[in-house]
Amino acid sequence: MSATSNALRASVTIEVTTWATKLAGGDGTGSVILTEPFAPGETLGQVLHRCSARFPELDAALWDCTRQGLGEHLEVVVNGAVLGVVHDLDSQLEGGECVVLLGQFMGG
Repeated sequence: MSATSNALRASVTIEVTTWATKLAGGDGTGSVILTEPFAPGETLGQVLHRCSARFPELDAALWDCTRQGLGEHLEVVVNGAVLGVVHDLDSQLEGGECVVLLGQFMGG
């Protein structure tokens, strides 16, 4: 198998959960699972930008007004760790990562 063929097979699983599923075509419960292919050298931020662009409401909730940082309504978890612990938006992906976009709950 060639390197090009391997590159086309690299992908990340993006799981959108809780109320945030409504932002990605779901009903506000459970999870919506998306698979996002990527090229060698791409970062988590690049892949999230491309994926969220397909869902305008998700895109608006995920990013802040600068479109460079994350908004305040979704938590990003990569391979079980909150973003900023092991990975950040500039982390290059290897393939097989599981990214969870978790809708935050607020209230009192």
